[in-house]
Amino acid sequence: MKKLLNSLLNYSRNIGIIKKFILFYLITIFIPVIIIYYVSYTNTVNLIQREIQTSLSSLSVQVNNNLEDWLKKMDSMTSTMYTSALLNTLSKEKYETDSLEFVNDHREFDKFFMYVLTQSNEIASIYVFTQNKNMFYKSYAGSVKLHYDPEGEEWYSRTLNNKGKTTFFGLHDPWPLSSGKGNVFSFSREIRNMEGEHLGVLLVDIKLNSISQLISRSADTYNSKFLVMDNNGNLVYHDKEIEFANDENALAKLNHSDTQPSTTVINGKTFHLTSQTSDISGWKIISVTPEQSFNQHTLKLFVFYAIITAISVFVFSFMLLLLYLTIYRPIYRLNHSMKKVEAGDFSVQMRGLAKDEIGQLNTSFNQMVVKVKDLIESEYKATILRKDAELKALQAQINPHFLYNTLQLISSIAVVKKIPEINRASLSLGYMLRYSIQSSGDLVPFKQELEHVTSYLAIQKIRLEDEVSINVDVGHGVEELEIMKLTLQPIVENAFQHGIDKRRVHGIVELKAEAVNDQLIISIRDNGIGMSEETLRNLMTSLESSVDHLPNNGKENIGLSNVYSRLKLHYGAKCAIRISSQYGEGTEVIITVPAIKHQGEKHHV
Repeated sequence: MKKLLNSLLNYSRNIGIIKKFILFYLITIFIPVIIIYYVSYTNTVNLIQREIQTSLSSLSVQVNNNLEDWLKKMDSMTSTMYTSALLNTLSKEKYETDSLEFVNDHREFDKFFMYVLTQSNEIASIYVFTQNKNMFYKSYAGSVKLHYDPEGEEWYSRTLNNKGKTTFFGLHDPWPLSSGKGNVFSFSREIRNMEGEHLGVLLVDIKLNSISQLISRSADTYNSKFLVMDNNGNLVYHDKEIEFANDENALAKLNHSDTQPSTTVINGKTFHLTSQTSDISGWKIISVTPEQSFNQHTLKLFVFYAIITAISVFVFSFMLLLLYLTIYRPIYRLNHSMKKVEAGDFSVQMRGLAKDEIGQLNTSFNQMVVKVKDLIESEYKATILRKDAELKALQAQINPHFLYNTLQLISSIAVVKKIPEINRASLSLGYMLRYSIQSSGDLVPFKQELEHVTSYLAIQKIRLEDEVSINVDVGHGVEELEIMKLTLQPIVENAFQHGIDKRRVHGIVELKAEAVNDQLIISIRDNGIGMSEETLRNLMTSLESSVDHLPNNGKENIGLSNVYSRLKLHYGAKCAIRISSQYGEGTEVIITVPAIKHQGEKHHV
């Protein structure tokens, strides 16, 4: 036996997939089908009766469960009004006729009623009776009685006795209506405030025809018809096709039928019965199935087996062809595409993707090819950016000491000549120059970046004198966090050049930084000229484009797009820049990066 199994395994490994399909279907279809057909046919007659009885019982349970779920849903809507505004309205004294308070409170309750009614089109009316004789209502079933006092009604006392729990009422005429459109059944609930004090009573009337819609959703496999009887034996609902629905003797027989499947003879015809009783309403749901439905299903099953036997060969051929088209050929194409990628062709893409497992493999293959191609391109771009940054850093460091010493000389002359503005401007510019050309790495403590921006703001303060106010607010511990060098100054410079300088009013620049949930959030706000929606949209598009393409030479390299590109290259999806602006009001730029404590000098990005 073991040798035979090993021989079969070795044989299956050495043949192609299409031959495996043919061998599999030859072994697993023809012989099993012949055996199954023979056994099934000989046992069909015995099994069909039990199957139908079980199905009918399940159908009755399904209808009963649907009814109870629906009743629970209706019940849940009676507990949705506990808002402070509605509870406050229920506590008010008796209204004066046509007062503004009366109109406003009714409008508020109308909003609540419309909300409840939109949840279900099965509600006929909804009423709220307060302890101070105020009444709010919405009704599609008829007009409300002019003077209706619910406190004398039996349903009202039953509701209060339930102490806040929902009370269910069976079939009845609408109590608060002077004229109604047919019978309804109802839910009521006492309304209490948070301290448990009585405020009023909520009454919801449900349309009777909603039961017909509910039962019609249940599967009717055996041409079964349904009756619904209340706990007093009254007929609540019946299918119109039931001939004996008006026969009191027949209804009495049905009402006393056992919960187990049974048969009964009515008007000379045999019917199969199943019933279920609702635990919530006490209603009894009875399914009535004619005997001829059983015979029809037996005949249908016999014809079904005959047809299956006749088309087995056709199904086998069709399934084999389908498996060839949906499994073998896609695998062959995927294998061919992999060989192309292996040869270096990354333009390969699988087409006509299905949603099965092979289609998912093809989708994953396409994504893998795109990601490999993107990784190659992004690595190439990152390498060029690093080389470009190194070249520009080299250009910026040409004879820096000469420029720095010159600024020191200007500062000394300003001290001697007693011109403090020139002294402060020279020292600030000298610090900015030294900070820009120092090679301490791309990541610096926030404290150093803040000192660099402070030097720039000092120069702008001298230039604009009293025409600008500068506010800096840095949260606790932020100065020790790391930030990419030259991140803040270009954005602050934009606030002056493109915002405050163009508006010609007293300028305000605010810089705020704080650490929130492992993120460093920096906000730079100005009250400059701002931007229109179209300009802001174009700016955001340009920023996203600057990440996907290498920045051009020129001013763009020291602007917002360069800052965004460098942040994205280092932090990836963990960083973000958001811009909000309104023309004539100002602009705010918010930068979000991971809050990481600076650990000293690091390698360049």
